[in-house]
Amino acid sequence: MNCQQIYNSLSDLIDKELPLETYLEIEDHLNVCPYCHTFLNTLKMTIKLSSRKKFIVIPEEVHYRLLEFLKRHLKIT
Repeated sequence: MNCQQIYNSLSDLIDKELPLETYLEIEDHLNVCPYCHTFLNTLKMTIKLSSRKKFIVIPEEVHYRLLEFLKRHLKIT
């Protein structure tokens, strides 16, 4: 799997609706790709923080840097 395929599978990964083989491919990719590893850890933390009852404002600089990271490494627009 490549980074774009990982990105495209995120919804299924979060919903735990992936076949075991695909999940293992993602896991293998994460072990060798620091960009995807960092991205998914950041996403995991964002989900965790947003599930709290208090409203959390993400600083503009953090939002901007995450967006730039996604554009650069996952080739999204």
